[in-house]
Amino acid sequence: MEGNDVSLPPTWKLIPCLGNRSCARHVRDADEEVFYLYTVTAAPTGRVGLGQVDSSHDLLSLSVRLRSEGTRDVEITAQRADEVEHKAQKNTSKSSSSSSISSSSSIRTSRGSRRVQATRNDRLTTTVVLRQDSTSLKSTNGDTGSVVWRSSVYLAAKILADLSVRKRTDETPSELFSTSRLLQSTVLELGAGTGVLPAVLFSRPDLLQGLSADPMSSPGALRWLATDQEAIFGLLERNMRSTQAYLTGSEHRVEAAVLDWFQASQIWQAAAPFSLSLARYRDQLFSGWEKTWSRSSTEQEEHNRPDLIIATDCIFNAHLLQPLLHTLALFAVPNHTLVLVVCELREPELIRELLELWLSPGPRGEQWCIVALQTPEEAGEDEERKLTSSTPECALGHALEKGSVGWVAWRVK
Repeated sequence: MEGNDVSLPPTWKLIPCLGNRSCARHVRDADEEVFYLYTVTAAPTGRVGLGQVDSSHDLLSLSVRLRSEGTRDVEITAQRADEVEHKAQKNTSKSSSSSSISSSSSIRTSRGSRRVQATRNDRLTTTVVLRQDSTSLKSTNGDTGSVVWRSSVYLAAKILADLSVRKRTDETPSELFSTSRLLQSTVLELGAGTGVLPAVLFSRPDLLQGLSADPMSSPGALRWLATDQEAIFGLLERNMRSTQAYLTGSEHRVEAAVLDWFQASQIWQAAAPFSLSLARYRDQLFSGWEKTWSRSSTEQEEHNRPDLIIATDCIFNAHLLQPLLHTLALFAVPNHTLVLVVCELREPELIRELLELWLSPGPRGEQWCIVALQTPEEAGEDEERKLTSSTPECALGHALEKGSVGWVAWRVK
């Protein structure tokens, strides 16, 4: 955000569009941001429902197909998968070949019972099988994490498509993340639900290999911890176990853990400054990584410090907003950890309340800098004159440009 009053953290290059003020808008006022979002970036005509991908099947086959090589234009389909195909996928996941993903404008859903080729991946198509619990969503108030939501699918598709394009060229002006830096990062996902985001991403280990931010250094490893509340954990853990089968022999890791925002909020508010209880709580969450990844205490300390926190479609309930923000504050390292929050634009008052809380100093004096990802066209006429033909589109991808928002934030204290 060159020329702006925003001081970027040293880690900003993980999300490179932060350095382009035509693609990142500084959020200063909740009312102004809500007005902008619901006028300039309103949902496209024809988008219906809250965003659940499929409400009929509990074993879901998701396929993401690039329309051609070297493009981020994709088609996403969701179909029923049966137990036989699910077992076949698990047995063949170790030898899965190429396919690619990005963000799409729609998800085609088949409610029929025709068999899904869940195990067949090619260079252009990635297919994963996920368990969800539609019954729980319908019968349990607020149990939104038990199903697959389209925003998470769009984001997963976008990241995987960026990886696919990056394999063929170094020039990726439209990528959301610097893929080379992402693949050396520790990621904490909040409200992971079914785990669709890491499930899609880690199903393509061939695209996760061989990219390094420093050509002189050896490739690092992507460490992803997907978390949710106790009630969702069984579903999340089951899907992550299936995902781990793809990573045999890989340095990359994905794990699942329980993280209760209300508990984290209580600890954040009650602990004294620099209290050991905060560090112990963080260490406890990441304790499962020690045996798997760390070779020294220094490495373990780095693993316990997220480079990136992701929360996708977690903004449903006003009672969860403060606990969510306290949880972000607890795990975000000031001027280091980037936080990406992506959600569909549903209730304006809910978005306004979130931003008012987020922009205000927290109970421990924490303060945030928040920017919204946008298309160059949204930057205004003055900015438009400065753009060139190589200026990137919205880093979130076409499917999330309208009717959704992506904020990147970091703690400044």
